[in-house]
Amino acid sequence: MQMEYPESSVKKCCSDDILDDITIEDNIEPGLFEELLSYLQAISNQVRLEIILFIEKNPKSVKEISRHINSNYDNTKKHIDRLMKIGLIKKEAGIGEETSKGSLPVWKYSVNPGGMESVIRSLNSFSNLNLQIVSEKTTECLSLCNEKFGSRYESRAFVVALGGEDDGKIFYLSQDETRVGRIAGDLDYSSFPNVIALSGAYISVTRINSSHGVFSLDKSGWHFIDMGSTNGSYVNHKAVEPKKRLLLSDGDIIDLGKGITRARLVFHKGNGE
Repeated sequence: MQMEYPESSVKKCCSDDILDDITIEDNIEPGLFEELLSYLQAISNQVRLEIILFIEKNPKSVKEISRHINSNYDNTKKHIDRLMKIGLIKKEAGIGEETSKGSLPVWKYSVNPGGMESVIRSLNSFSNLNLQIVSEKTTECLSLCNEKFGSRYESRAFVVALGGEDDGKIFYLSQDETRVGRIAGDLDYSSFPNVIALSGAYISVTRINSSHGVFSLDKSGWHFIDMGSTNGSYVNHKAVEPKKRLLLSDGDIIDLGKGITRARLVFHKGNGE
């Protein structure tokens, strides 16, 4: 079953009018969709992409940014405010360029720690949700963003935790078979390369000693297998049949368990695979 968002609600949340029509499966969490859409709207703009890349490594003032993008101060500030609204960039006091009156204090803008990783996760999550995006401009925006950021992937496959105590944490799939589950007891699992031990706060996830699931690599690629977990597993919001190998695609969303205590992971196959 699918539901269509009314035209008025789409226009209300899409101030850039980059989406002409959206159809979304009704089992997708509305909050997740809105968050991903907000990211896409904010960064799917050539000028804002240039700003992100320009300030990624070194903080810059509005004046420096406006020169780089060849725009006036007011328009530059509007783009910066849009990026700040989604929490991608931050501002902090700095010293401006030398003038006849000396160097004056200015606001300088830079990408928040983990900001680039957040953009990459969001882009891939958006691309792999069961959405039908009608707008050609939106499709072009996704392609542009992936072109800009795609080369930043690690060479190894990995999963990134979204939400909860392990939010933003990267787990590398360094072995052909890697078990995943919730930590059990006081054992330090960091020395086990074939284990992804998630925080004990994810109580919907089966403990690691029984294994909630397994990531497995063969010639066709990486697969996920639910090992008969208590609360089940879901890939892109669809239930995974226990003990069956499911081939993963880059950006797939993997939910271990259900409800607010489940763990959500995003799979990335890496550049080298």
